[in-house]
Amino acid sequence: MWESGSPVCSRMAFSAWVAWLGAALILGAGGCGPKFPNKEAQCPAESIAGEGYEFESMTLGPGNTDRLFVCLTFSGGGTRAAALAYGVLEGLRGTAIPPLPGDGRPRCLLDEVDIVSSVSGGSFTALALGRWGDELFSSPFADRFLYHNVTADLVTRIIVQNLLILPIIFPDRIHIAADYMNERVFDHMTYAGLRQQRPFIVVNATSMAGHRFQFTQDDFDLLGSDLDSVPLGHAAMASSAFPLLLSPMRLRYYRNDLSTYALRQVLTDDDSELSTPRRRQWARQVVVPDAPDYGLDADEHRFVYLLDGGVCDNLGLEYVIDAYRYGPIQRRLAASADPNQRIEHLVVIVVNATPELPEEIEDRKIAPGLFDMASRSAAIGVNSHTRTSLEFARCLLEPDQIHRPGEGAQASLSTESAEMTRAWQGHLIEINLQHLQDPDRRQRLARLPTDFHLHKDEVRDLIAAGRELLTTHSGFVKLQAALTR
Repeated sequence: MWESGSPVCSRMAFSAWVAWLGAALILGAGGCGPKFPNKEAQCPAESIAGEGYEFESMTLGPGNTDRLFVCLTFSGGGTRAAALAYGVLEGLRGTAIPPLPGDGRPRCLLDEVDIVSSVSGGSFTALALGRWGDELFSSPFADRFLYHNVTADLVTRIIVQNLLILPIIFPDRIHIAADYMNERVFDHMTYAGLRQQRPFIVVNATSMAGHRFQFTQDDFDLLGSDLDSVPLGHAAMASSAFPLLLSPMRLRYYRNDLSTYALRQVLTDDDSELSTPRRRQWARQVVVPDAPDYGLDADEHRFVYLLDGGVCDNLGLEYVIDAYRYGPIQRRLAASADPNQRIEHLVVIVVNATPELPEEIEDRKIAPGLFDMASRSAAIGVNSHTRTSLEFARCLLEPDQIHRPGEGAQASLSTESAEMTRAWQGHLIEINLQHLQDPDRRQRLARLPTDFHLHKDEVRDLIAAGRELLTTHSGFVKLQAALTR
């Protein structure tokens, strides 16, 4: 038998410890730490009165009107998506529009952006716009994030921090990554520091309980929590928490007056814009069954676990659709709306950085392996939902562009007849790498990995592609013509 202090025994113990550590780091035990980035709301009345980070609390910036209402959605796709979205923002900044009546100051289309709804990699560019506004392009964001090898930094930090504090606790990988983003990209800023003028930034994630989660005060009301205290890096990483690679982001529920008020409002007021199908489903899951006060079931619901927003909606388009059907867009389209707030042109620009799937799968003699099956199953589901969301949005915004089955393009309704039935005009513009004219460039950019590290030349090309795809899009050209009439 070996003695406990023998070299052989020590080597075996060390090897076993290293093997366990490697398995823990790779397989990622979800994390044992009690860390969560959201605090309990201390002044419920402020949020109930609409003073939190909500659309109606945002002021109009210089050059912004409701008559031209512009929504952007940024898809997932790591740095590929973030850079493409950045290029679209550059294109909007470079597009001049007529000055406001009685005001000769020049304007650009970026001034008129009202809502940005984002997912995963696109959330970094969206939050950067909310952080720096029109100073984004002279800010350190591009150097700190787009052109930087963020992946290498994250891997190093996760491994080092796990090694240093593993004897005490196994930390969540997602929180290590979020702390890094807070430090490097967003200067430790929380939602309290975001600009309080439009655009309104909506970062989307996916709750593991089965619904879409939005980083807005409306959703944090249901948690009894204060969004202002949440660091921007945590929101961005929650939206990017790809299953298996990162642990889910954990937010805490609080049973208090605010969560009770919000649950009651969602479950009893059918006319409220907050009582959407998504929120009703969520509220029914967490309320105490048959309780007359609509209090939170705090014994069964202590934490929300958030994954990548692309699991539910990889375009970030669902929030805009809900706003059109139930929320601030719907109110501004109604005939009863204040004439100063009534929308004349509703523009939705979808920045879709979904990667192209290689086509070689059907010439293989050997059946695909587990990794191929898992990755393609996820991608096929995401792509299918993406197409459905785009077509639904097109039906809402551009009914004149929907063709009758089997009758060809000539059977579509004319623009003139569509304008006779409503007082506003809709524009849906999809920015997609598949629309690039050069086939080699299209394939090269569309097949870039979904990662937080791309070569600088690739990032520059993606930014240029975003500008080019926007400014040459036929729908965008028609929009410019309509705005100058």
